[in-house]
Amino acid sequence: MWSYYWYLGKRLLVLLVLIGAGIWAYYHYVVGLEGLTVEQLLRKHREGSSADAQVARIHLLRKADMAHADEFLRHAEHLNPMTREAVAEALGNIREEKVVDPLLKLLADANDNVRFMAIQSCGRHGSPYFVKPLIDRLTVEEEERFKSQIGSSLQDLTGENFMGHHEKWLNWYSMNKHKYKAKR
Repeated sequence: MWSYYWYLGKRLLVLLVLIGAGIWAYYHYVVGLEGLTVEQLLRKHREGSSADAQVARIHLLRKADMAHADEFLRHAEHLNPMTREAVAEALGNIREEKVVDPLLKLLADANDNVRFMAIQSCGRHGSPYFVKPLIDRLTVEEEERFKSQIGSSLQDLTGENFMGHHEKWLNWYSMNKHKYKAKR
């Protein structure tokens, strides 16, 4: 009988340790990052451990709104590609015209991950200004994953589904360009 209570006591102790670790992790990762600025979160995203980077990314996306747009825009040309990728992802959630030009620049970034995220963000942003530049990117991008993502973003923007077929998109655009004028 005594060994049974000993066994239960050990199990209860393990359970209490796990609960305590969960509370510490919640405070450290969720509550502890709440008050950080966009710049601090971007630094944590690129310099922190894998878990820190993922939690910082979630907090960055929570801050991706018009109130923080200027903070993200200041980092759109950062030297570190992880920072530019995080900025590209956030800019897709900010429905303001002033993020269009930086996103267009990120479409031509030398880093594959930054470009891929910029392509996704153009579709998520929803601005008609991205239609023609995305169609033009179909001739530049060689990898199928990029062409497929461009097709998905164009579908999000237009409702049409020509996947990554440049000629079909060009034909469609020639008939519908009055709805999707390029910026400036």
